[in-house]
Formats: sequence, structure tokens, C-alpha cells
Amino acid sequence: MSNNEICFITGSCGAGKTSVLELLKSKLSKELYDFHDLDERGFKPIEGWIEGELQYFKEQAENKLKEGITTFISGFSRPAEILDPLQDNNHLKIILLHASPEVIRARIMGRYPSEESKDIFLKKHNKTVEKFADDNANYVLKLKKDFELYPIYTINTDNIGLEEVAQKIIELIK
Repeated sequence: MSNNEICFITGSCGAGKTSVLELLKSKLSKELYDFHDLDERGFKPIEGWIEGELQYFKEQAENKLKEGITTFISGFSRPAEILDPLQDNNHLKIILLHASPEVIRARIMGRYPSEESKDIFLKKHNKTVEKFADDNANYVLKLKKDFELYPIYTINTDNIGLEEVAQKIIELIK
């Protein structure tokens, strides 16, 4: 690889971010690539949490760049949270995993097949799985539109498997 980068993999819940990150970890050399999920230090549903985690992992990734290592940071984030208007962003690559509202809803609902799993989700998030799925399905098109103003790579994950998504990402970084 000629240029090392910081690659952000983003998208709504259900787009495949965490799953494709795990697949990339198995396909790419740990000596040349570093991998992080925004949730890996523990999710906190508080104002400013995403920005703080992004800043933390961007700093880690900047240090890895000096060592010749490309870093993948996966998790929900918006363009303004990733890109710094006062900095040179040429070493950043944003990959938006997109899926249709129907697919997002179906994927989220599929994660919670039993009433027990839905009850656990409700207690943890104070929201039903159905409401969570609807909120994400309703938001996915707005997120895509927000990213259209920026130089990003969009991969529609509606009708392709994780292997193909991972392969497309690998092609983008080679």
C-alpha cells in the first residue's frame, strides 16, 4: 500500500459496520492495519460521547500513521464529527455503508428474534426494538444525504454479503 490512511467505516445501525470490521480484521495484516470500533471502550448514551471517542481514536490513528499503519475506525458518526475543517483531511477516507430503510429495519429486527431478547433490549435502552428499528430506518436516507456533500465512498449493502463489502473496502485502500 502506498499511502497510509485513517479509514472511517460509518452508517446507520444495521448497515454492517461491526460485522465488516471483524471480517477485515481476519483478512488484513495486523502489522499493517489497526482496527477499532467506537464502542470498544464502552458505549455511553450521553451528549458528546461520539465526538470524544472519535477524537480518541483519531489521535491513536495519527500515531499509527507515523508507524506506517492504516487504521480502520468503525461506528456511527456524521461527516462533521469526522472531518476537521481546520485540518488537512487528505489522509482520511470515509466509507459509508448504506442500506435501504426496509433492509435496515429487517436487520435490526432480526437481531432480536425472541420476546426475551426484546425485553432485555427494552430494559437496557428504554425503547422497544420496533421503535429503535423504525428510528434507524427513518434516519438512513437523511444520513446518506448528509454525506453526499463530502468526498466519501458509499457501498450499498442491500443485496451483497459481508465478503463482497469487505472486498470492496480492500480495493478502496489498495
